[in-house]
Amino acid sequence: MIELYNLKNNHNNHMPFITQGKTNWKYLFIVIILAAIVGGGILTSLYSWKKKGYLPAPVVTIPAAAAQKEIEPNAIWNCEGTLGCLDEWHNCATDLNCAANVMKKYGASLNAINFTAKILADKGYLEQFQDMGKIDLGIVVFPDRANTNEAYYLLNGSPVLVSTEISQDDALDGAMKKDSLYSEMAAKYSNIWFWGFAPRFIGEETLANGNGRFVFEYNFVNGCRICETEYSGQIGFDFDSSGKFLGKTFLKIIKGKAED
Repeated sequence: MIELYNLKNNHNNHMPFITQGKTNWKYLFIVIILAAIVGGGILTSLYSWKKKGYLPAPVVTIPAAAAQKEIEPNAIWNCEGTLGCLDEWHNCATDLNCAANVMKKYGASLNAINFTAKILADKGYLEQFQDMGKIDLGIVVFPDRANTNEAYYLLNGSPVLVSTEISQDDALDGAMKKDSLYSEMAAKYSNIWFWGFAPRFIGEETLANGNGRFVFEYNFVNGCRICETEYSGQIGFDFDSSGKFLGKTFLKIIKGKAED
């Protein structure tokens, strides 16, 4: 009898939520009060621990601002489309201060004027800009030249300006002559030479070592710059991952020029 009494009392002491089909509101109220007391104690402890330095402070990640490039699209300017601009530009001859005043008069930004000041070989300005990532591609116009008035430049690396124009006495000539097509080309044309101006941009690629390469294609001509042949040569302009210019690399001679 004693065992049955204890089981009965133990069963009653559990105070179930539902008794005889009804909710035991008294028991539920007690549970809520206890949960509030325990939860509040935990929060108080956490606050105290954090205040004492036991808990790490939350990590706040602030995205780094994009590095500003030295040459940006706002350095673009165009003189050809404005009446009188080219005449005034030509009148400046080699005077860069005069050219800067012409640019300012015809709406050039300060960045456009500063770009012209960076071009030391000739008096030119940036007409087009293409964002390519770390190294960008630009077209520079040289209005005072008799020929090849435009040139591709690789921008924002180290150095900030790299011209794609290649002089005739460039050491690359030796590498070109080792190409299997060179002897065929030389046998066909008596006065073959490499025209290192006005190339076509072929594309950009990433090399196996992580370096970047910009590929340009140049004409081989026979005796004069407009005496074209069906041969062309591809040159790579190589940069390391930091944007430092590593130099030019002869790639190959092609029979049949790429599309412009």
